[in-house]
Amino acid sequence: MSTCPVGTWATIVRSVASKKSAWALVIADSAWHIDHYLHQNPELKRFGFVWLSDQVGFAPTVDETERDVALRADANAEMIELVERYPRIRDLALFLGDGRALPEEPFGPGLPSVRDWTERHFAFAADDPTKPAEATRIAELISRLI
Repeated sequence: MSTCPVGTWATIVRSVASKKSAWALVIADSAWHIDHYLHQNPELKRFGFVWLSDQVGFAPTVDETERDVALRADANAEMIELVERYPRIRDLALFLGDGRALPEEPFGPGLPSVRDWTERHFAFAADDPTKPAEATRIAELISRLI
């Protein structure tokens, strides 16, 4: 495990997840390790959590071996299981895009379709969050948590 994600998680625990913390909201933009550690330690969530991402799960790579397929499917299955077991972790999950580019293929053998699962677990925020109207929509969704 990389020391950078562990160090970031340690900082989150010390500052945001503390019982004495005054933090009301954490917005994680593709901070996969923070999302993962929160799902692994749900008792530490004491704040609003907004998850932003333009990608869901681990995608196939060129020249994947059978072992690579199995490892990718296992990682995706773990993510799916954690998100479904602890839906209270993500107060809002925003997919940065409209979903048309999401594949219909499953996350792996025996797993749900990437598009179907994402449509059930994310709000679709914007194609381009730098456009004023789309940035306003994101801000409106987040403001509901404050």
